[in-house]
Amino acid sequence: MQDWRSAGIYESNPAGSIIFNDKLHLTAAEAAAMSPVLQLPKRKIPATMAFGLAELPELQRQSRAYHQARLDAACRAVCCRSSAQSFLDHG
Repeated sequence: MQDWRSAGIYESNPAGSIIFNDKLHLTAAEAAAMSPVLQLPKRKIPATMAFGLAELPELQRQSRAYHQARLDAACRAVCCRSSAQSFLDHG
């Protein structure tokens, strides 16, 4: 089974500290429907969540929370911090 790797936003809560909702204007129902932490996969595909040390604290928290939610749902998962400033930092 192939490992699924991800860095990103796992909670789309419009009332929370999410930084993008001022542009997206999501309702609570829309946010919940698009929040991976609330919509865990039915298939138990292994996943790796990763974030860089300079990522926003909220994005680091969401990566750890999604990792824990997957573990709680018996989905194999790994969460790791990259020494890169950002997970997307390739230089």
